[in-house]
Amino acid sequence: MKKIISIICIISILFSMIALSAKAVIAPEDAISTRTQKLFVIAQARIDEITTPGSLVVDNFKEVFDFNGNSFIVFEYLPTGYAIFSEKSGTFLETAPESPSPYLNHTNDLYYGGPQQYYILQNEVFSNTITNANLNKSDVVALKEFSQNLDEMLISSKNTNITNYLNNKNSVYSTGSRGITETFYVDNYSRLKNLSDCGYVDGGYCGYISAAMLLYYFDATGHRNVIPGTNSDYYYTNSNNKYVLKDNLTEELIDIGVDLGFSPSTTSYAIHRVVKQYLTSKSITSNIDHTSLFAPLFTKFQISQKINNNEPVIIFGDHYSPSHNDTIFHAVLAYGYRATISYDEEIYGTTTYEFIVHFGYDSYPFVYLNGIFGSIYSLSC
Repeated sequence: MKKIISIICIISILFSMIALSAKAVIAPEDAISTRTQKLFVIAQARIDEITTPGSLVVDNFKEVFDFNGNSFIVFEYLPTGYAIFSEKSGTFLETAPESPSPYLNHTNDLYYGGPQQYYILQNEVFSNTITNANLNKSDVVALKEFSQNLDEMLISSKNTNITNYLNNKNSVYSTGSRGITETFYVDNYSRLKNLSDCGYVDGGYCGYISAAMLLYYFDATGHRNVIPGTNSDYYYTNSNNKYVLKDNLTEELIDIGVDLGFSPSTTSYAIHRVVKQYLTSKSITSNIDHTSLFAPLFTKFQISQKINNNEPVIIFGDHYSPSHNDTIFHAVLAYGYRATISYDEEIYGTTTYEFIVHFGYDSYPFVYLNGIFGSIYSLSC
């Protein structure tokens, strides 16, 4: 409730904040004469918004494409970090200040298909730069459809502060002119952010990995004993604030999924049934509530309210594959969010959300994610 009140309080001080919007920390237009310089300015301003200013610096940027030919910019930072940026809309789709760029050491024929979908085209084969998995033809069809949906979303949600600066309509770039931002997390979120091993299992089981992390969160924080057993070290350990989730729980969930007839790629419906069956097998059935929703039957605001209630949310991708006859690809666990209430004249009072997620890869526990989502699953217990 305090978090909700905090959001309301933000709205109440909008008028007093308008006159105090941040002045540009950027040089005048005659000192920013090229597109490259402007992109570096925007990239540095972005990372300074979510980290200690100056702790990360822009190293370089490279161009990647979606599966319909639309281009994106990948900024890479030193000593580590990356951001994926839509120049057309002025929108950052991903920002990860503590993770290596998924395109690090790659330069040509690079493709982006949403979170966890980072590809290089070699010998007419799309290969994932993190998992090395190859796409089949139906997967490419799914990514083309996703690319179209993403492009429509970006066109409808432009950040005019950035696009006007890039298109020479604004002579300076002001990072503080768009709105008021606050960041919220579930309680004890460090259990997820500092999860150095996340129960990863190879083979495209991201939904199951996210479900294992979800159950681990409730158990490890003392909220509810949902991983019963006399030897808890069998599932997870804690040493010097470094948390380790072993793959045993993920494997148990995968076995349940196989018994229920689900493939490695999952939606909220599948994970809902898997987690419910897991809890039933442990005789955990009282005071349990599952939420499983498909787009457009949920909003980003609803996701934020789940997080306010200390319920991490599994967010599933918006991809459709004819070969699977289902939505497939990414599933991530959201445990925080940034809410920005705009006071730009065109979209005054609009709240936008970026979710802070664990990708289910050990090196990607803290990523700011913006985009379109296919379905969500959360657990209240």
